[in-house]
Amino acid sequence: DTFLSTPTLRPPARPLLLMARVFVYGTLKQGQPNHHRMLDPANGHAHFLAPARTLDRYPLVIAGDNHIPYLMNLPGEGVRVWGEVYRVDERMLGFLDAFECVPAMYQRTVVRLEVERWEKGAWPESSNEDIPPEGDTVEAHMYSTTTFEPEWRALPTHESYDAHGEHGLVYVDRESRQ
Repeated sequence: DTFLSTPTLRPPARPLLLMARVFVYGTLKQGQPNHHRMLDPANGHAHFLAPARTLDRYPLVIAGDNHIPYLMNLPGEGVRVWGEVYRVDERMLGFLDAFECVPAMYQRTVVRLEVERWEKGAWPESSNEDIPPEGDTVEAHMYSTTTFEPEWRALPTHESYDAHGEHGLVYVDRESRQ
């Protein structure tokens, strides 16, 4: 008799997850009030890749009673905005969509960025991604808004957001809002 066996199917050693690049420019950056949300494993996984700035100019303003940073989706207006690029998994991307109130407050769009320098260890040896050279351009998701008050267009624009910056507009975190 000939014995035919079916090969045993085993799950991969590590689960296959969608990984996407996300550009953050406001309270989610390192040293800012909501950065801890990027580090919370309950929200998913986020790995810092590089500081970068937008190729196009955008108006980054601080608006409202809670002094929230908004990047208005008006390419060509404002300044080139500095921020940070992260590689995130599908769970973190979903968390960020909910945190940024997509699509009511922000919309997730694709932005072109100029990378300043890659973080050491940003690209694991097992990565099948081509590593772009420093100073090169990459694309990433960005949370910007097309739904803003008309008077925001007259607000000062910022190249880089800092909750404790010279602007004197202290960010009010969600837990403290009325």
